[in-house]
Amino acid sequence: MNTKFKVLIRENTRSIVIALCLLMVFLVIIPFLPVFNVPVVLELVARFHPLVLHFPIVAILLVALLELGDFIKLIRLNDGVRGILISIGALTAIIAILTGFLLYQSGGYSGELVSWHFYGGVFSGILILITAIAFLCFFRNRKFMKHYLACVVITVMAVSITSHMGGSLTHGEDFLTEPIERYQALKEANIKTKEEMVLFDDVVMAFVDVKCMSCHNQNKMKGGYDMTSYDQLMAGGESQSRAVIAGAPDASELVKRVLLPADHEDRMPPKGKTPLTELEIKILTGWINQGALPNQKVGEIQDSLLLENVEAYLPELTAHLVRQYQTEQELEKIEEKLKVIASEIGLEVKRYESEEGREPFFSLSMTFPPSHITDESLKKLSPYYAYFRKVSIVGSEVSDDGLYLVSKMKNLKELYLQKTKIGSDGLTYLTKLPELEMLNLSYTKIDDPGIIQLGYFPSLARVYLLGNDLSDQVVQAAKKANPKVQLLLEEGPYF
Repeated sequence: MNTKFKVLIRENTRSIVIALCLLMVFLVIIPFLPVFNVPVVLELVARFHPLVLHFPIVAILLVALLELGDFIKLIRLNDGVRGILISIGALTAIIAILTGFLLYQSGGYSGELVSWHFYGGVFSGILILITAIAFLCFFRNRKFMKHYLACVVITVMAVSITSHMGGSLTHGEDFLTEPIERYQALKEANIKTKEEMVLFDDVVMAFVDVKCMSCHNQNKMKGGYDMTSYDQLMAGGESQSRAVIAGAPDASELVKRVLLPADHEDRMPPKGKTPLTELEIKILTGWINQGALPNQKVGEIQDSLLLENVEAYLPELTAHLVRQYQTEQELEKIEEKLKVIASEIGLEVKRYESEEGREPFFSLSMTFPPSHITDESLKKLSPYYAYFRKVSIVGSEVSDDGLYLVSKMKNLKELYLQKTKIGSDGLTYLTKLPELEMLNLSYTKIDDPGIIQLGYFPSLARVYLLGNDLSDQVVQAAKKANPKVQLLLEEGPYF
């Protein structure tokens, strides 16, 4: 460090420390400032927060790494480098906190994690300023070296925690731990090695299950075609054409349907569903071309092109199996928590199963004998609204206000509300459910205006209306206006 500059710092150390202390006081005050409307210009400045925040992080981490290198005699660190890096860290930390504060005030982010990130940023900024003061003390007197290094270590820890919270806001709460969790899941899922995998069971059926099985299973055989087993998949459906002819992919009906234009009515999967990828089609045709064998292992494949395609697909397949395992593990944990809450309020929770099989959702129903279920009861389930696919609260005390809570169950497909206290006013909330197909409103307080509202449901297909004060004229008019919705004057199922 230049001798004149050293003298300048020594002569003005007190002034610099006072300035740093004033900045610390300012940072302490920031979290207690009242909420205000951020002007557009300042809101634009606030958007630079994600860019600026990297400077203090890099500066303080670099200081720590260089100090470690100096400690183990790998490098020789001088006070000039220390001073420059700490100055950059302190200055950019102030800017990052100010832009973060403006972003926080603008209301673009909210929630507990955002608050903790903001407070962590302020705390980290204060620690960087304290580290700067400790450096000045160390610069004047080497006996303060331990104090300075302790400040660096503590600041690095605070910055790391705050950075993790920021990363969680942007990329999700498992941003840092996700690779570890994925590796652990890979081990626990017991995924077969390439040599152990059976080409049909473990590879072909993997994408058939995802892309085709929802329409071609034992409960729902579109075109009379069941693809759940080797024999059924080979046989074909109502077309009388053989789905798979070993050694002849071009003559196999399955391959023909997969290769049809996207807008063709016989295309598989049909328009609106995810089609097979080019690589999946190559594997399917390659498997058929080399004999469509049921038990051949990947390690036994002789066709070099098929083997190359399978190997290219394995990373995607492994990732899918890991996600599948992680989803199942997560659902098991959620099911345990849900059952505890449900039992406390008198409801029963089960895994949801549709015609396509088990889905990653739950069913909610009344117990027998029924408990006293109210709008307040439903509030206790709020963290898990997105996991419900089917809800039956027949005979409960749930009212129109409770339907506001039900409207937050965005994945709801079936809803049974007969003999509850709901009326037509509450139906407005349910129009926000994008996937609701079946609604049972028997023996409620639905009137003619309520029937009109049924036309605003995006996916509704069937409604039960027995026991309501409805005029026949309005019901018939609603049927004509919404032919896709079945209005049934029947009591309908209870679950």
